[in-house]
Amino acid sequence: TDEQLDSFSAASPRDDGLAMRALESQLEDTRRRLVDDSLTPDEREQLELQAEQAEQAIASLREIAGYRGPGAQERAEMEAELPELRRKLEEEPLSDFERQMLTAKIEENERYAGMTDEEAAAEWQKIQRESERRVAHQFVQGWLFSRWLYREYGGRVIFQQAGPEPIDAAHEWLREREEAGDFQILDASLQAVFWSYYEMDHSMWVMPEEQARQAMETPWWEMEPPE
Repeated sequence: TDEQLDSFSAASPRDDGLAMRALESQLEDTRRRLVDDSLTPDEREQLELQAEQAEQAIASLREIAGYRGPGAQERAEMEAELPELRRKLEEEPLSDFERQMLTAKIEENERYAGMTDEEAAAEWQKIQRESERRVAHQFVQGWLFSRWLYREYGGRVIFQQAGPEPIDAAHEWLREREEAGDFQILDASLQAVFWSYYEMDHSMWVMPEEQARQAMETPWWEMEPPE
């Protein structure tokens, strides 16, 4: 609902950005896990790699945090290349993916054509708001489905970058859907790969039962911050 989307957006300040907030949360959790003396060398190496990747992504986001849309020179270049882009779209043999990407590029260039710096900055902010709304929708929709799975099947919940995941519930639901004929994996090797995620050892990421229950009943963006 709009109320749920607004709640998510309100808990995710625009100046930090949704991606930045998620990465910082992931990095903090990974660092907490790294102090566990019981980690195996492989587990520690995996966590250190995750921390390094999160740090690099955060640094990249901070570099572009001050971007306010294409400047005058960039807008002029975008407008100047429109005839060639349109020619390619009309005349050259393109795959569906290439056609989709080229069409999106043309639409982006046309969007800024003839704008002043102020208009371009306002348009960029509009695009950012639209993007954040789409991200909010994905997070809210995903959490609602996860809550339904947990209520129906229970089981363990693991911590993931996008939030808590009811891994056992998802596994059981997918098995039921397969048995019902909703989907079928014909390639035996791919079948093994698909199910391996649900059957692997997730013990390092399993949330305590009470924490899991709370996470499945209250979305993280509505939780009170720890004191």
